[in-house]
Amino acid sequence: MIPEALMETFKANEVERNQLIEMKKEIQEDHEKKKAELEAMRIDINNQREKFEEMIQEFREQQTLEGRSF
Repeated sequence: MIPEALMETFKANEVERNQLIEMKKEIQEDHEKKKAELEAMRIDINNQREKFEEMIQEFREQQTLEGRSF
């Protein structure tokens, strides 16, 4: 037979192990969420940069047509 104290330690370790597994799962889920948010931000920033570059190009073309240069 297994002594009761040893059995209690085993049960406590099992509970702690399950808690650690759950924490790891939550951390992984949070990491994936943050990763997706960062990717969305990167795409948005790139889109804004492209629009800005287009606006600058249009401005330069307009200025060239008006006889000004930048």
